[in-house]
Amino acid sequence: MTAQPVLAVHAGGDPRHPLGSGQLFDRLAHELGSDYRVLAPTMPEPDTPHYRPWRDRVEQELGNVQGSVILFGHS
Repeated sequence: MTAQPVLAVHAGGDPRHPLGSGQLFDRLAHELGSDYRVLAPTMPEPDTPHYRPWRDRVEQELGNVQGSVILFGHS
């Protein structure tokens, strides 16, 4: 069985920064277990987000996923 993808999009800033969302996404992946695959891409210019580049990045991520995806947003 293929793991259910979960696309996690963070608000602003680098999600892998010690104070960023990376710890949340790591915990989410741990709690969900192997039935889920958490995707947490670094968004374009995370400290100064703009709609179009972010839309394009989300579209790119969704294009890499076959079937359904769970979208998780964090602010």
